[in-house]
Amino acid sequence: MISEKSAFAYQEPEKQVISRSSDECVVALCDQWYLNYAEPKWKEQAKICFSQLNCYSGEAGNNFIKSIDELHEHACSRSYGLGSKLPWDEQYLIESLSDSTIYMSYYTVSHLLQGDVYGSIPGSLLIRPDELSDEMWDYVFDLNTSYPGICRISKEKLDVMRREFSFWYPVDLRVSGKDLIPNHLTYYLFNHVSAWPDKQTHKCMWPRAIRANGHVLLNNEKMSKHTGNFMTLSDGVDRFSADGMRLALASAGDTLEDANFIIEMADAGLLKLHTLLEWIKEFLTYNTSLRTGDYNFVDKIFITEINNVLQTIEQQYEKMLYCEVAKYSLHELLTYRDKYKEQCLIYGGMHRELVERFIKIQTIVFSPICPHICERVWQLTGNTGSVLNARWPELIPFEVGASQDSWLAAGTFLAETVHRMRVKMKTLVETKSKKGSAAAADLPGFCEVFIAERYPPWQTKIVDVMRKCFNRETNSFPSNQVISSLVQNELGENKKSMPFVQRLKEKVLEGGSISCIESKVIFSEKDILSLANEYICYALDLDKLWVKDVSLAPEKTQQDCVPLNPFITFHYTSPSPTLNIYFKNPQPCAGYFSEYIPLVQEDPVEHVIARLRRRLNISRDLTITLVSYTDPILQSRRIPELDTNYTNDPLYRVLSEDTVFLINGDQLIASDNDRRQSAGTDLIYLIT
Repeated sequence: MISEKSAFAYQEPEKQVISRSSDECVVALCDQWYLNYAEPKWKEQAKICFSQLNCYSGEAGNNFIKSIDELHEHACSRSYGLGSKLPWDEQYLIESLSDSTIYMSYYTVSHLLQGDVYGSIPGSLLIRPDELSDEMWDYVFDLNTSYPGICRISKEKLDVMRREFSFWYPVDLRVSGKDLIPNHLTYYLFNHVSAWPDKQTHKCMWPRAIRANGHVLLNNEKMSKHTGNFMTLSDGVDRFSADGMRLALASAGDTLEDANFIIEMADAGLLKLHTLLEWIKEFLTYNTSLRTGDYNFVDKIFITEINNVLQTIEQQYEKMLYCEVAKYSLHELLTYRDKYKEQCLIYGGMHRELVERFIKIQTIVFSPICPHICERVWQLTGNTGSVLNARWPELIPFEVGASQDSWLAAGTFLAETVHRMRVKMKTLVETKSKKGSAAAADLPGFCEVFIAERYPPWQTKIVDVMRKCFNRETNSFPSNQVISSLVQNELGENKKSMPFVQRLKEKVLEGGSISCIESKVIFSEKDILSLANEYICYALDLDKLWVKDVSLAPEKTQQDCVPLNPFITFHYTSPSPTLNIYFKNPQPCAGYFSEYIPLVQEDPVEHVIARLRRRLNISRDLTITLVSYTDPILQSRRIPELDTNYTNDPLYRVLSEDTVFLINGDQLIASDNDRRQSAGTDLIYLIT
């Protein structure tokens, strides 16, 4: 019927349309100019332009592809309103979505042509509007390499404009709303490839990146003056300060989804900034009392965590994911700092140089989000100039030959293991409490941790199968049916295989990488837990922690224990021989209490001192020395003399750091370099 001209295509809105001025909109068929975006060569060039474009989001990229494919004729003119006139039919104006698609090219030279925003004052080149021509613009915009034959502007002035354009173009980044992807931003691509059509000569003038974003919600709701759910930038700055507002906006969201500005989070962020500034002031006041010298294992873990976060922040800045930047540059770094601070309570406090590096790095990487507070910290820490001019921080140097990846993995393993121990201890206490056990009010004082450096042979084969069938491009595994078939080819029927496969899949999903199920760990779990033995005992209030190889565990435990997942078991009574020893302090006017403390078979002096320090709450700034009696039966009954020199007195023996306590029935023996001596049931501790 349409071909016979007895009918024509007709479209109308699906419902009533009301304009912003509250007027009812009426559809009318009028004379109109169209741009034919369906023209094949033009569309092909737009696709080439898009293929070289960074749109920062897969969802945005899919929307662009769909828009380019579906775009056809578009009405580009209107008969009233504001706008530029159509060059070939000046009774019409260019409609707003089609206008301003290459206006950024004019921005490169506008300061040379206009002395003010209105254009009423000539710019620095003193060029009048009536001197402009199409030929002149072709030369300035690199569409013609020859100076126009008829031109009222000197070549020197045009060359200045041409250099400005060449310096600033192409557009490195265009930022706009997601609602403009199907129209204005797509027209922006089409019109650029139309204005600079030669792929070889002018391809470098095509846009390089477009960052589309969503709208802003306030407390999970659309902003509306009518409902009162509304806030202006000025209101936000008055309430949260400039930095507080910037942090809240950065944290509101990054993707095409609408950003959600939550007032409670803004308040919490402002409080966190204040707390951070106060902590830095406190550090600068007392930093001379912090530890110096060589780095210990806690320092090394902290260094690798800082370096890893620093690299992550740089990547997020490049992707313009400012919510992730705020997360890592503020929250993650402070989380690592707090964990480091807690761990260092056992090892002489934080390292001064390392904390200074931490503050400097955080100040620089966080300055684009909260420049004012970072500028204040920059000045407080004695730096010159502005933090905004500071170079991106370098990674903290690490010891030669050491693997930062292994220390980073070790730090993660230690934190996760301590967390698992806390959860298991809590579950144990709650279970005993429900059963009405008498010991429910107490925490278990002893813990055994069994570690496995490798998977058992049958699990190793499954790990190898999982690694081979993992698709690194899609970051996924094949179906369970396929995996089951591959596993059966290796092991035959085994009812434990698929549950283990499922655990491995979950582990990879949580860790985001197949490296999470390496058949061999890149660090020694036993060494890390042994180094952190004192910290773990302090954190969990344990009297003794044993780190044992899984080969010493019961058979069932050996089956459940795999690399990076140690088997943890708590005890209310020690699984090894234990003897309660009476510790007393004879120093005059010292005010330290006497206490019965359990000693375990093969307890080293350093563990006993740590236990004593924890039980009696003795400051780590003080040194504890243990002393035994040379005749424990007689001398423990004597009244001590106040001026006794325990180091030189033959009645006493100062125990060295190499001393290990052995238990033989009800006898305590102090062993030091193959020298053994009975220590009785009483020991002296001295505080200096």
